Amino acid sequence: MEIKKVLKTDQYDIGYTLLLPDSDRNQTCVLIVGGSLSHDRDGQIIKDGVGTGERFALKELAQKLLEGGYASLRYDRCGFGDTRCHTSPCGANDDDKAVLISLYRYLKGHKNIGKIILAGESAGGYFSCMAARDGLQADGYIFLGALCSNSPDMLRYNYERLYRFACQSEANMAWAKKVCLHWLTIGANIDTIILSAEEGVPCIDVEYAGYRFSYHTSRLTQEIREQPSELFCYIHNPTLILQGELDMNVPPNDRVEIARILLESGNYNVTCRCIPQTDHSFQLAPLSERERIIERFNFRSFQNPYSQELYDSILGWLNALYSPTSELSRRYKL
Repeated sequence: MEIKKVLKTDQYDIGYTLLLPDSDRNQTCVLIVGGSLSHDRDGQIIKDGVGTGERFALKELAQKLLEGGYASLRYDRCGFGDTRCHTSPCGANDDDKAVLISLYRYLKGHKNIGKIILAGESAGGYFSCMAARDGLQADGYIFLGALCSNSPDMLRYNYERLYRFACQSEANMAWAKKVCLHWLTIGANIDTIILSAEEGVPCIDVEYAGYRFSYHTSRLTQEIREQPSELFCYIHNPTLILQGELDMNVPPNDRVEIARILLESGNYNVTCRCIPQTDHSFQLAPLSERERIIERFNFRSFQNPYSQELYDSILGWLNALYSPTSELSRRYKL
C-alpha cells in the first residue's frame, strides 16, 4: 500500500510517502532521512523547482524494503517538494531535525507501525543524531555514508580535490570550468569559506574565473560548533553503519570512527560494513580516480547500477534484529 500525504504541524507542511506491506500485523518501519543530495522524497536533486530525474536513491531503497517485508516513510526535505516552513525560510539544520522529529511522532501514533528504524543518508545521519541528542531514541539506526569528520575536512575532501585535479592540466581546467565551475569556485576559495564560517560570517561572495556567487555559511558554522563526531554518543540502540569503498563525498574511514564512538559510548550492538566498489550513493563506481572525479561532478555516477550488496546488508540486519521470528528479536523483545 502506498500513501502520499502532507503532514501538517504548527510550523511545517511535510510531504511524504508511506509504503506499507500487505499484512495485518504491526510493521517495522524505516524512516528514511535524506541527506544533502536528496532534496525530495525519491532522492532527487531539485533545480529550479524541478527534479533532475537522475537520482532515485531513496525511492529505490524504499522499494527494496517493501519487497523485503518492511514499511518505509520517505519525505521531501524542508524547502523542496511539498515541504514548507510556515514561519521562516527553510535552510537550517534545525529545520531538518524538526521535520524528522515530527514524522517520527506521526509514525509512533500510527496504528499499523511498530518498531521505527532511522536510516540517515549522508547528512541525514547528522539530523538523526541531533534528534537523538534532543531525546528521540529510535528502535534502531542505519547510517548510510554518514559524516563523522568535521565539516571543513569534508569540504576539502570534496572541493579542494576538484581544484587540485583541475590545476593538473589545461584540459582538466577546461573541463572543470565547463562542467562544474560552481564547485570549482568553492574549491578555489575553500580557506576563505571555512574561515568565514568559523568567524560566524553568515554569507560571503566568492569568485573564480569570472564566476561569482554568494556562499551561505550558516549550516557550516553550526557544524563547526557542533561537530558530527560529538553527536554519535547519543545513539544507544542497535546500529548498522554502511559506507561505499570509493566514497568521494565523505572520507571512507568515517564509518570506522562512527563505530568506535558508539562502542566507547556503551553501544555494543554495532555492525559496520564497507560496500565494495561503490560511491557515496552506493552505486557501482569506476576504479580510476580520474573517472570517479569526472562522474562525481557531471552526475554521470547517478546512472550507474546500485549495489545489491547494500540492500542485502540492510535486509539481513533488519531480519536478524527486527523480524518477529528472529532469535534476537525474541531474546531481546525488540
